[in-house]
Amino acid sequence: MKTIYMVCIVVAVVVVVGGGVILVHRPAKQTAALDVNDENCKVENVLKIEDSEARQDFLKKCQVFAAAKKPVLPVVNHENCKPENIVKIEDMAARQDFRGKCDAAITAQRRSRGYGF
Repeated sequence: MKTIYMVCIVVAVVVVVGGGVILVHRPAKQTAALDVNDENCKVENVLKIEDSEARQDFLKKCQVFAAAKKPVLPVVNHENCKPENIVKIEDMAARQDFRGKCDAAITAQRRSRGYGF
């Protein structure tokens, strides 16, 4: 009859089997399952995650989450740059960004035609 001893260590479980065979099993890290949302992705909440690998993984998920939330701007052209179409962009920061791109495109077009400023 073989004797089996189990020894628990902080980072691994070591099982010693009677024939001198040693099996090592490292348990999966237990991390708090946080939902990726605006509140949890705030810096003060991310810093509460103690495990550095889990924190890095969660930060990557937050970056993907933020990129997915960013509105897609329309193509800068004459039709889309009309004021009545610009106001249709709901997000204020995106609307201002698009308006700036339209202004830059109009300025470049006027310069290329020799209107000068």
